[in-house]
Amino acid sequence: MCFIEVATMDGLRQLILVLLGSLAIGVLWYLPAHFDMYFLIVIPAIAGMLVGALINLSDAKAAAPALMLVGFAIIGTLVATATFWGVQYVMYQNATVDYIQSDYPEATREDIIAFIDEAHMDLYGTTGFMAFLADSAEMGFTIQRRSSSTADVQGTTAYLYWGLEILVALGVAISTVLKRKKPVSNLSVPDAEFMEKLKNS
Repeated sequence: MCFIEVATMDGLRQLILVLLGSLAIGVLWYLPAHFDMYFLIVIPAIAGMLVGALINLSDAKAAAPALMLVGFAIIGTLVATATFWGVQYVMYQNATVDYIQSDYPEATREDIIAFIDEAHMDLYGTTGFMAFLADSAEMGFTIQRRSSSTADVQGTTAYLYWGLEILVALGVAISTVLKRKKPVSNLSVPDAEFMEKLKNS
């Protein structure tokens, strides 16, 4: 019973560490985009690697079962992704409010947000974060190809690409976790009887 309680407590501590660390990783994930240094696919892969490394760090003794660590990888990646998009949404809303307020300084923040929600409802049929996604997909982004040409990604293709980024981050996180090194103590050691037979042979 005590062993189960200790194992449960260790798992809970690991989960808390993964949640807090993934929040920080999500913020780090956003920073390259903020400074216009975002490399498509590469940054999500690095974020996934950081999530996996965080989980390996939380399981320094390599005592947790692989299935639980994979679960942590999924949770950590989702938390990091949610943080990444959440920070983007907050920055998007603040920038929009500041832009409108520069032209209408007498307007309050609440009035501007209500106006933005009304405009989003007319344009996209939704408000808040989902309207932000729809607006981002409509604006799209540009992919630099190996040659000098570029490709614009908009609409449904943008959603598919964002989904691909999440899958890349998740795949790298799980791969990093599963490739963790096992400690020497987990290696099989020949018993004394086998060693005695080996000496006498």
